[in-house]
Amino acid sequence: MGSCLGGGLELALACHYRIAVNDKKTQLALPEVMLGLLPGAGGTQRLPRLASIPNALDMILTGKRLTADRVEHGILQILDCKRYLESVAVNTAKALANGSLTAKREKSFLQNAQDKIMSTSLVLDKVVLKMARDKVMKQTAGNYPAPLKILDVIRTGLVNGPTQGYAAEAKAELRIQAFGELTQTYQSAALIGLFNGSTETKKNKYGQGIAVK
Repeated sequence: MGSCLGGGLELALACHYRIAVNDKKTQLALPEVMLGLLPGAGGTQRLPRLASIPNALDMILTGKRLTADRVEHGILQILDCKRYLESVAVNTAKALANGSLTAKREKSFLQNAQDKIMSTSLVLDKVVLKMARDKVMKQTAGNYPAPLKILDVIRTGLVNGPTQGYAAEAKAELRIQAFGELTQTYQSAALIGLFNGSTETKKNKYGQGIAVK
């Protein structure tokens, strides 16, 4: 329950099992792209494998917040009553430990087939990533490197496997130098400045309003 954003969500994605309360205060997102960065703790690799590729791309490229009921099934299990969250979490952990519950989530046959087709290099390059890249270029005119870098890193993981994908996400493989490179861009510095500025203005009560004469 509550916000699970950025590194918090990436940590949750690395877990065997995830439970979220179906409440408007429960929000999940990978908002790094809004700071000119990419998810640097495995989010670009784990999310496309837990969710469908199109939905994962949408979450990572937009950074938008989703409530638990809007997150694709397979990423988490939804609990309707927050009162039982702790007991359900403890019992789930015990069941996972003793083997009476499996952490593996089976995608539907249709979703598995869709993901398999989409992750082939031909379809991935010519259709899925091309559509995503065209949309990014239309929205940004190429002035923001983070979304394009995200697509490169996701492609690396889907085509070459997660080991190379994690390495590309971190910094060094295939000349991508993703996270480290993006931290040094002026776009990221500007976006972080805007974020810090908006955060500070939220703390300002602005005093008593004065009527305009």
